[in-house]
Amino acid sequence: TTTRYYKKPTVSSAQRETNREVQNALNHFAWNVGTADGVLGSRSRTGISQYQAYMQFPVTGQLSDIERTILISAYQKAMLGGAAVTQVAATHRDGVRGLLQESRDQILGGGGGQTYSARSIGGLPPEISDAVFEIARNSNVEPQQLISRAGFIQLADMNADGRTDYLIDTSVTGSGFWCNDKSCAVRVFASTPEGFRRNDFQAFNA
Repeated sequence: TTTRYYKKPTVSSAQRETNREVQNALNHFAWNVGTADGVLGSRSRTGISQYQAYMQFPVTGQLSDIERTILISAYQKAMLGGAAVTQVAATHRDGVRGLLQESRDQILGGGGGQTYSARSIGGLPPEISDAVFEIARNSNVEPQQLISRAGFIQLADMNADGRTDYLIDTSVTGSGFWCNDKSCAVRVFASTPEGFRRNDFQAFNA
């Protein structure tokens, strides 16, 4: 007889630490996911889904880069404390969860999904939302599915002005419309006082 051994998928120490911070954040905002062990199991996925529903993000049970950034940013603010945090917790109708909406508004540069009406998806600014809709349309993929895919929208402060800039990597669409043999279209939206300046280029695994 042959003995078969099942090896569990390994999680890198860095990824485990990131997962643990996500779990601590979810627990802090009262989406109880249990012990922060760095493994995003069913309880963690349920907590993530509840967070996504509360924030009016696509409910997938898996965090996009933007959703994770907002969650961790709000959690870090809560841990630092201070008068501003105390004021939000005391005055917001949802208590300490108000920090999540505050972080969303700061990171996305406005009042979240409600501000941008029909032109917005996932609380993104209009310029980025328009690009998402265009890419989704030409890729035959639902826009909400696209923004939930890891790596599709990446956040950074590229021009060091203290505002969030956006990079959209079309390679994750799986569509040949945006790619040639070796590279795929990448769109960068750099913040300016008037909004965003768009730059397009071709790259592999941006």
